[in-house]
Amino acid sequence: MGRIGALSVAKPQCACRLGLLRQGCRPPPTDRRPNRVVRPRRLARPTLGRAGLRYLAYARKLQKSPTWLYWLARSRAATGNTQEAEKLYKQAAATGRNFYAVLAGEELGRKIDTRNNVPDADANSVLRMAEDGAIKRALVLFRNSRTAGDAKMRRQAQAEWRFATRGFDEDKLLTAAQTAFDHGFYDMAVNSAERTDRKLNYTLRYISPFKDTVIRHAQNVNVDPAWVYGLIRQESRFVMGAQSRVGAQGLMQVMPATAREIAGKIGMDAAQLYTADGNIRMGTWYMADTKRRLQNNEVLATAGYNAGPGRARRWQADTPLEGAVYAETIPFSETRDYVKKVMANAAYYAALFGAPHIPLKQRMGIVPAR
Repeated sequence: MGRIGALSVAKPQCACRLGLLRQGCRPPPTDRRPNRVVRPRRLARPTLGRAGLRYLAYARKLQKSPTWLYWLARSRAATGNTQEAEKLYKQAAATGRNFYAVLAGEELGRKIDTRNNVPDADANSVLRMAEDGAIKRALVLFRNSRTAGDAKMRRQAQAEWRFATRGFDEDKLLTAAQTAFDHGFYDMAVNSAERTDRKLNYTLRYISPFKDTVIRHAQNVNVDPAWVYGLIRQESRFVMGAQSRVGAQGLMQVMPATAREIAGKIGMDAAQLYTADGNIRMGTWYMADTKRRLQNNEVLATAGYNAGPGRARRWQADTPLEGAVYAETIPFSETRDYVKKVMANAAYYAALFGAPHIPLKQRMGIVPAR
């Protein structure tokens, strides 16, 4: 898929090229020919009846996605149809707290609001929940897994927690989130808190454990602590012993080989990768180094942290791109989603930390030409 410059959003046909029709222009994943474009005329053929119906249902579903709504709104605005654009922005902004919901809200003049609209969970309710049968089993499994360093047991604790909270209303979900947080079960605190829609507790959705450590190391290498937290939330959900399928370790998912290289450069023991302080020190140093190598651009550095600086550089265009366009045209779906989530997380953390307001669109900025 060819990349486009920020100004080409003015062209109505840009939707497909941007990626909001990246999937919509193709048959749904169940089609046996996933890379073949289905043309509307072919959908009318009797032999393609079922595939055609699947395709149309998939396309209708996609048209409700925040990605589709936002870029279609941009296209309408660029062609002067401001009334339709505003309608679409409102629809995108109503889809939650995702990347495009935030960007759409900004187009409507809104700022991220991280004020909780409910009081904190009652302390007695939290204590009672910790003694609830299924919740208690999950917490016992979690504590034992942490003591034994047993990843399989930890996964069992997560499964038990999800099962225990599956029918909770929003009040109970927030009580569960506070319970998990109080016991250091950070990923399940986030899991429970972000499942609410009307009752919102942003300090539990965007938890900030290890705060003194993160801020100290972030400041030492001159990177934004909100960006660091946005990345940790996406990388590990604050799981100390997190290990990826390729071997990345800890809170900031640093590869052991990278850790050895960093340790040699900054004079620390590579074994500190497995401690919270050491992992954060290495991770923040790598964020700063990646940013420096990628034209001091936060969006490029985020892509580079996930997929490697070389790939992030190759994905740059021959002309400058709006940050959101660069993110949406990343060819790796994992990295594409990662960049959007990390940057949206960072915007929420910045608001929670009381930093001067920087709109997400401004935070995304312009990605320079390669």
